[in-house]
Amino acid sequence: MIATLTDRYVAAALRHVSCRARPQLERELRAVITSEIAERTALGESTCEAEYATLGDLGDPRLLATHYADRATVLISPETYPDYARALRWAVAVPPVAYTAAALARRGRGASPSAALVEPLRLALTMAASLAVAVTAWFVLVDRVRADRPDGGWTPDALLPAPARTRTDHRQLIFFP
Repeated sequence: MIATLTDRYVAAALRHVSCRARPQLERELRAVITSEIAERTALGESTCEAEYATLGDLGDPRLLATHYADRATVLISPETYPDYARALRWAVAVPPVAYTAAALARRGRGASPSAALVEPLRLALTMAASLAVAVTAWFVLVDRVRADRPDGGWTPDALLPAPARTRTDHRQLIFFP
């Protein structure tokens, strides 16, 4: 099955909303896209040109999805939130690595096994809190400093191929897709 540009756009938008909101968002998006394409084709555009122009006018699907999301993004704007969430996920990976390194270093210096496991916890927890605050502060600052928030020149060419429908795996349960 070949996914149309519209299918790929809708799939990209649906990846950024909760499972509960997906059916409604999919219906609304398809209705808006279909009606806009119909209007454009009535004015003489080809179907392909009308679809491409319509999706281009709608803009980046992840930004559009944040407007429909059922979570508040008031500290970080909808335009910046997807990048913020991605950066925060990466920052979460640093404290476990630091904890492991500190525990191994303490054990290598002759600390007891329990001390080598417990003492680095303070380091890891402090690092996790500091990284979360730093990443959040950075994105708030970037969001506030940018006067204009263009969509970055997004075009439908940036759409990835639509993923095949799969079952939910453990990563989607832990990290919001």
